[in-house]
Amino acid sequence: MTKQQYLGQWLRKADHDLTIIRQGMDRPEAEWVTDVLCFHAQQAVEKAFKAYLIYLDQEPPRTHSLEVLQRTIRSSSPAFPEYELGDLTAFAVQSRYPDELFEPDSSEAKRYAKLAEQIVSELRLRIGQ
Repeated sequence: MTKQQYLGQWLRKADHDLTIIRQGMDRPEAEWVTDVLCFHAQQAVEKAFKAYLIYLDQEPPRTHSLEVLQRTIRSSSPAFPEYELGDLTAFAVQSRYPDELFEPDSSEAKRYAKLAEQIVSELRLRIGQ
């Protein structure tokens, strides 16, 4: 498999997360499952960041921390944008378990969905996919 094919696989997985977000947001807002929407936003950004690290010929660290991934990218590519990620990393794990009841409101879900769309789109252009 070529590097471009591998990058394409990572970005395709990010696109799958974005598709789940779009499908979830097609429902009336009162029916949104906001923690799941935010989880998929986090996953889309994580996969896009890891694709970009591979593009930079770096092995992505085994982490869900978007801040760590962004810092790792910026250490090799200082011109890389510094995205305002807010609490998006928290949705990787905490939001999935009942003992960490973490229910974002619909405005937070919208913000993170928009951010995920933006980051995946921008990184796809940078990578040339």
